[in-house]
Amino acid sequence: AKPGSYALAYVQQGCSASKADGSTEHPWGSIGQALDFVEAETQILVAPGVYEESVWISANGILLVGSTSPDDLAQATVIRSPPGSPAIVVKDAEEVVIADLHILEPTSAGIWVWQGKVQIEGCSIENALPDEQDEHGYGILATNGSDIEVVESTILHSPAAGILIQSSLATIRDNMVEDNAGGGLRLELSGGDPGDEQHAAIIEGNTFKDNKVMGVGVFGSEATLQDNLVIGTASGGIGDVADGIIVSELKSQAGEVLKGAFAAIEEGNTVDKSGRIGVIFAAGSAGEVVDGNVVSGNGSAGIWVQDGAGTQSADGIRIEGNHVLENTFVGICVTTGARTLIKDNVVEQTLKGEKFEGAKLVATGDGIALLNKAEASVVSNQLNDNWRVGIVADSAAGSGTNIADNQIVHSVDSQGIVLQNQSEDDPVEVAPDANPGSIPETAGPDEKPLELLAEMKDGFVSPASLVSDSDPGGLPETVQ
Repeated sequence: AKPGSYALAYVQQGCSASKADGSTEHPWGSIGQALDFVEAETQILVAPGVYEESVWISANGILLVGSTSPDDLAQATVIRSPPGSPAIVVKDAEEVVIADLHILEPTSAGIWVWQGKVQIEGCSIENALPDEQDEHGYGILATNGSDIEVVESTILHSPAAGILIQSSLATIRDNMVEDNAGGGLRLELSGGDPGDEQHAAIIEGNTFKDNKVMGVGVFGSEATLQDNLVIGTASGGIGDVADGIIVSELKSQAGEVLKGAFAAIEEGNTVDKSGRIGVIFAAGSAGEVVDGNVVSGNGSAGIWVQDGAGTQSADGIRIEGNHVLENTFVGICVTTGARTLIKDNVVEQTLKGEKFEGAKLVATGDGIALLNKAEASVVSNQLNDNWRVGIVADSAAGSGTNIADNQIVHSVDSQGIVLQNQSEDDPVEVAPDANPGSIPETAGPDEKPLELLAEMKDGFVSPASLVSDSDPGGLPETVQ
């Protein structure tokens, strides 16, 4: 039982309904039966067993508490909903707690919160199923102005996102979110307006492992991320997106921009081994990556900023005090008119990446790349042993770019700073002594410039920024 002054009701699977009154001597035989009779401010204690039912909670102050060992199926309180139904729906109810339950193979969603205020604690949700149209299948779904807290829970093997928060407030803390085909966590139109820190979604201390498409997606939302591990994000969905953290405006299915995004990626996040990009800020986004984050081993870039991201503020996207290492192709890339401050980072050991563009094999391995009208203040960074170039500026906006006080250590075969394809009207200018130990090399009009991938110059396309259809056909009849 959870502490607090609640009425108590007991549930034991299979007990007779004829004498049931919710007492320890005569417990209710199902969770649904208990909810039919109990009043608000009741703690329902559910004994271990398998409960084949869908659960509807519409009263305030309900605490639904299962076994304290949800990971041991023999001792767990297991809810296995009937085919075609979510396991638990909370609608128009506040101060609800769902704790220590093991939910298996729910249809559409394991727990669906619709305009409710709910804490989910110590639960395990596995193997959600899509609906009859082969859509949906979320571990946890919060919609319609809900306020949800998910703590110390495990969400595994969903065909859609492990957690989808849409038009709601959220705190996501100390969870394991693993192997979900539509991403680990998606925020859509949630967490207040950009810059509204009071209502920002809090994402802290979680592990997002081996999810497809993205580990965490902040779309048209406001979020703060601290001390998370985002690892092994694999390709999936249209365009084979495989990014650790995506921050982007959100579009309707018709392509209309609904809202911009802001993410503060602060203190102690590790983004490792994403199939494509570790952290990407795309169109309509603002934010920062600061104070000791590690971005490593990602397949196409460590940190990537594109499509005018950051242009809402003077400094742009702030990338400061991070360790960016052993990424392939490029450590930090700013392109297509985006704006950044890149300061006090260690960017090292960027690996050689090769990719065919048509019949041509293009190879890069650069520490920092400023491309295609990007604006960046690149100051006081340490760049070590990147495969090709420490810093390359190609068609960057000179009036918004400053490259100074960077320490560049490179191998005999690599270069320090390369400026190329400069605009005659707005070239990037770097003083010869501005960066200790590295004199900038400017490619003349007759010199062959360094090759760059098309995505580096043009940016990536991200279909993942389209809004999800979060309504699995309306509320299921089985629990109305």
